[in-house]
Amino acid sequence: MFSFDQLVNNTADWLRTTGEGAGRWILLGIIISFILRSVVRPRFFQLRKSKDLLEVKEQGKRANTISAVIRGTGNLILWLIIFFLVLKEIGMGISSIVAGVSIVGIAIGLGAQSLVKDMIAGFFIIFENHFNIGDVVRIVNVSGRVEEINLRTTILRDLDGAVHIIPNGQITVVTNKTKQWAQVVLDTPIALSEDIDQAMQVIQKVGEDLMTNKLFQSALLSPPKMLGVHEVSKTQVTIRSLVKTLPEKRWSVERVMRKKIKQAFDKAGIKTVMDI
Repeated sequence: MFSFDQLVNNTADWLRTTGEGAGRWILLGIIISFILRSVVRPRFFQLRKSKDLLEVKEQGKRANTISAVIRGTGNLILWLIIFFLVLKEIGMGISSIVAGVSIVGIAIGLGAQSLVKDMIAGFFIIFENHFNIGDVVRIVNVSGRVEEINLRTTILRDLDGAVHIIPNGQITVVTNKTKQWAQVVLDTPIALSEDIDQAMQVIQKVGEDLMTNKLFQSALLSPPKMLGVHEVSKTQVTIRSLVKTLPEKRWSVERVMRKKIKQAFDKAGIKTVMDI
């Protein structure tokens, strides 16, 4: 016959003996995990001090990536060890645990091949510094900012806010849009009848003014470079210029340049095809 008092007594006895030992291991795991999160910080991986702004930013992204991977991998190994210690504490022998793991391992062996492939690929992505947390990349026809990297997956968030989880083993080609520096390719069309030299001077002046603008001068790494006429059609002439920028500033610089060029063209009376 079921006895609630007996159940309470048995539970109390288990907690005083077996449960106490298992609880100690779990508590130890929580403490070590907290220490790991507290100690493994990005600043410990920024080994070289540099005055170069690009190098400082790259070091910062690299440090964030390495520290995140070490914390994640360390926690995985830690709790795997704690799991086996707790199983042993509650009476499961190591031999039976290993036997159980072996049976499960055989059952999922084929599936684990992709897992191993992902983890090996993840190791080389991190070791060879293909990209870091914070980079904007294109992987498997998906573009977005890298939010997380671990040995198994890379997580991107695109411009719409959607999250893409990509197994590292599927990553064969990566386009990193924010590696060290970026370059805006600025194609500006003008009407065929307009003075090309005047238009080029206006575009160059806009770039030079941006170099002295306090809001944008730190984003530009060198003065804009005028390449000249890029294309001529029946209705327009396309003038191409290049602007070298900090990686994450390329899009804002391009938007501002296009806006200011349009305003400068209007002021100088230079017409585009749309104005005709």
